[in-house]
Amino acid sequence: MNLAKLLLYFNTVKHLKLRQFIFNFIRRFSGNQKIAYVDNVSCHSLNLIASIVYKNKIDNESVCFLNQKRSFEYIIDWACMDEPKLWRYNLHYFDFLLDDGAPEQVKDKLINDWITISHGLKEDAWEPYPVSLRIVNWVKYFIKYKNNNVPDAWLVSLAQQAHVLYHSIEYHILANHYLKNGKGLFFAGAYLNVDYSSKWFDKGKVILIEEAEEQILNDGGHYEKSPMYHSILVEDYLDVINLISSNSLSLTSDELVFLTEKTTKALSFLNTILMPDSDIPLFNDSAFKITPHPDEIFQYAQKVIGYERPEVSNEKEITALTDSGYFIIRNKNSQCVIDCGSISPEYQPGHTHCDLLSYELSIKGHRVVVDTGLHDYEGSEDRVYARSTKAHNTIEIDNKEQSEVWGQFRVARRAKVLSSRLYTDNGMGNVFEGSYKPYWASADNIIHSRKVINKDNVWTINDEVLGSGSHSVKNYIHFHPDIEILNDSNKYLLVKHGVNIAELEISDGFDCFISDGYYYPEFGKKYNSKVMIMSSYKVLPAELEYSIKSLIS
Repeated sequence: MNLAKLLLYFNTVKHLKLRQFIFNFIRRFSGNQKIAYVDNVSCHSLNLIASIVYKNKIDNESVCFLNQKRSFEYIIDWACMDEPKLWRYNLHYFDFLLDDGAPEQVKDKLINDWITISHGLKEDAWEPYPVSLRIVNWVKYFIKYKNNNVPDAWLVSLAQQAHVLYHSIEYHILANHYLKNGKGLFFAGAYLNVDYSSKWFDKGKVILIEEAEEQILNDGGHYEKSPMYHSILVEDYLDVINLISSNSLSLTSDELVFLTEKTTKALSFLNTILMPDSDIPLFNDSAFKITPHPDEIFQYAQKVIGYERPEVSNEKEITALTDSGYFIIRNKNSQCVIDCGSISPEYQPGHTHCDLLSYELSIKGHRVVVDTGLHDYEGSEDRVYARSTKAHNTIEIDNKEQSEVWGQFRVARRAKVLSSRLYTDNGMGNVFEGSYKPYWASADNIIHSRKVINKDNVWTINDEVLGSGSHSVKNYIHFHPDIEILNDSNKYLLVKHGVNIAELEISDGFDCFISDGYYYPEFGKKYNSKVMIMSSYKVLPAELEYSIKSLIS
């Protein structure tokens, strides 16, 4: 291994917690957790107030995950090693049990088939993350569809899964995996009546409470700073509160109040960051249709905790979610969400993209400037591109990344956020200001500073690259695939289905050209899109400004 690779590993692992070091070491030298023999298993008769129904995951003949449909005959061995790992994970989650697209007899047979073959499965099925999700989905299915009357073999398998999970908690990963482990143990411990169930329940409760404190920030955002994972977290805690509130579980009133308050904050955050089409922005690792639609989450929250979704004003409004690093400017006509959040959590930044000072812009409900999104979690060109600086609406300097992203989920040296603020200036309008320093920029003290200014129907993006020396500067604007770009003298018309949506004007001093890009709004879906690139080789400091003026009211 050469020095460069050693430094890459060092700069990655130096951010880990001691617990992660220890358990990574233990995990490397310990075998797979053995599936225990379990008998005398019964279940408590539990209730749930409601549950979210997962859609389009199953029919009478097939299952569908990540937009890839496969027949029951294809999954007969439950290994499916020709599929990407995340697809195989989804297969073993058993989310499809909560989809009414197939009758119970079909789902029951799939449970029985899985139990029959599961002890021989080595990949995926018994890894703690899919085990965690499968436990919860089985318990929900047993309660909702089976009225807690389930075969003994199902209860034995559920107990075996909980035993494996308890002894393989993902301390080496933490973050959203650790939270899922806690939820799985909590559900198993509450539902099953077996020797170890109180241990599972207590361990799950401890994880859920401590992770609500750490993972839900003061502004209500999830600390991994992905709107998709934020939505997952909200549903997780609503499920937990649902189970607690519907049954006599041993939590103190203070613990229940704490979880409810944290979840309410997270719901308010989700409501605040939504784009005018009522769906999430796609910052960091985010894609549509992995979680239930936000409208479904809010409806579920109303049933579980009586959450009343506040209306978001369409008047001129600014919202600074400083802990999460999201800044929202909206008016009657359009909305802009800006990302200026530091990498978080430092010890697990696997879902981070190089998207500092990037933004999404919607005009009259139409997504115009978009984040590239998320295509897959494989070691693919699409994965590399989606995480890169050039895949976001920001500036790339010297063809280098903001942070040293590598592999599918790794980050070594990191960009540093220097400032961020949002304010109203009577002369300029609503203004966001932010700046960061790329990981590699110490020699020439390079800093990228951006202002986003909204006055009336005009959005002005003003960029400064500070420092010394001569450098390549490229500014990227990614447009929704429905947007066509027409050159009109020194201006560009942004057109959607024949309707002029906006006018783009760029300052002098940069070469401007239109390139091909990609848009990944859902896992496995890839659309061609257009990217505006403003490029020059500049002696720093350098300044670039462009404006986007709405043409529809």
